[in-house]
Amino acid sequence: MSERTLVVGDVHGCSKELRRLVHNVKPTAIHLIGDLFTKGPDPAGVWHLIQEYQMQAVLGNHDAWLLKIIDGEVRPKPKHRRVVDIMDSKAPGWIDWLRQLPLYREVQQYILVHAGLHPSGDLSQTTEEMALLMRHWPMGKLSGPHWHEVYEGEKGVIFGHDARGGLVYTRRNEEPYLIGLDTGCVYGKKLTGYVIETDELYQVSAAQVYQQIYCF
Repeated sequence: MSERTLVVGDVHGCSKELRRLVHNVKPTAIHLIGDLFTKGPDPAGVWHLIQEYQMQAVLGNHDAWLLKIIDGEVRPKPKHRRVVDIMDSKAPGWIDWLRQLPLYREVQQYILVHAGLHPSGDLSQTTEEMALLMRHWPMGKLSGPHWHEVYEGEKGVIFGHDARGGLVYTRRNEEPYLIGLDTGCVYGKKLTGYVIETDELYQVSAAQVYQQIYCF
């Protein structure tokens, strides 16, 4: 069987859509690019799929926030407390797994990251804040370009964290280069995946709108 490495955009607790995507693609390996459990209807179901298919992942800003709640560093809002309570009761082992996730991961010709990388492509200059939260460059300047519009690194990047920006697909020297996969599934839009070996994008539509307002 040929290798089929599937990279999936922000899942946000949408287990039904994740299962459908995996069923359609039939991958041999799966990588999630963060924001795994919050906002959507079934965080424990996402965890069970992670275990069933031995999925890999990078840390997202919402995942990092859950760890801060668990460690008592921040006071949780009720919606975050609900996720932690569900996971604690139905998803044994999830905390230890979440703690070991890296900020970025190199997979074949790509770097996988939740939000963004330093535009130079130098990983040593990519801060935790950039990896988890960056959308624009310079970071925090909303009137500036998106970081991927000024990115000049040698390796391509697959990222998420920007449901407003939606799907991004660019090429360099006739090869796929920058791919943004956050297409707002939890907001009633689509869950998107990309198969590295075949350069194919796959999408499944959200079963419903799980959250009306785009917010943290």
